[in-house]
Amino acid sequence: MKQSLIQIAKNKLHCNGLKKMLQFLLLVFLFFFLWLCFQVYPKWNEIPNQIIKANLIAFGDVSDSSCCNFEININAGSFYNVRKDKDSTNRMIIWHRSIKPVHYNSDVNLLQILKDDSTKHRDKLLDKRTFYVLDYYCSTTINARHSHSDSHHQYNSLSFSYIDKPRPSNDFERISYKGSGFVAFAKSPYKELELCGKGELTFNTNLINGKPEMKSSWDITQANYNISFVCENISCDTISIEFYGATIFSNMYPEPDKITMSGVEFTSSEKVDEIIKNGLRFHTEFLELKEMAAIRVFILTALLSLFIALIANAITKWLF
Repeated sequence: MKQSLIQIAKNKLHCNGLKKMLQFLLLVFLFFFLWLCFQVYPKWNEIPNQIIKANLIAFGDVSDSSCCNFEININAGSFYNVRKDKDSTNRMIIWHRSIKPVHYNSDVNLLQILKDDSTKHRDKLLDKRTFYVLDYYCSTTINARHSHSDSHHQYNSLSFSYIDKPRPSNDFERISYKGSGFVAFAKSPYKELELCGKGELTFNTNLINGKPEMKSSWDITQANYNISFVCENISCDTISIEFYGATIFSNMYPEPDKITMSGVEFTSSEKVDEIIKNGLRFHTEFLELKEMAAIRVFILTALLSLFIALIANAITKWLF
């Protein structure tokens, strides 16, 4: 009988020790998630600083009447129905004309841009007389996984366009990617036609153009932008920026010629030249994302309150 009581006592002590251990592990688990929640709050207050740079150079037989349009399309309106043909894509549109061309030489190596595709595409460059080459660079301070489309090309009897896959850029303080591409035009067989063709080069990255989400680890309601665009031997007609959602623009110089609910457009040659010379810096607030931001703060606050209550309860049981 005595041995039985002793065994029962040992079992009880063992159970109490196991219970204390489980309570301690639960406490550690709760403190870990509480720490994670506190890590999220400051990240959600970090305002992204985005940089987009594009450099377009024309060489070969280039006409003074040729021009380009630079479009930046960023999906910052999460609830906005974005058309698929413009979804989160930066585009350089080139209008190539052949009136009184002037020949410009260049050190650009198109085969180097083609890289692995150079063998199968180099024959398409043999009859081309005019070339428009784009170099681009995108970087951000936000911490997110980068995704992008692969290299692609388009070809017809008068033109060939190629854009390569973005590659990481050496920048220790920012997440950066760069790439290049070109549009090449053959001599038009129709001398009486002024317009020989239209070329389009697109590039994008989810780090800047991508759609914000509830789990995005930065302030999704605002951002700072620094846009640089340089073109050589070709004029620029229009620079436009579209956010696909209600946006407030501030600290922007020069002022846009056209302002809509979700974007701006520069068409004045003086303002376009000013941007080419000094760049364009501005701050944005995304009104459609404020509700999403408020919802995720509410959820995080509720989780914090729950974890604190569970921790207090676990400490009480562990000590007593």
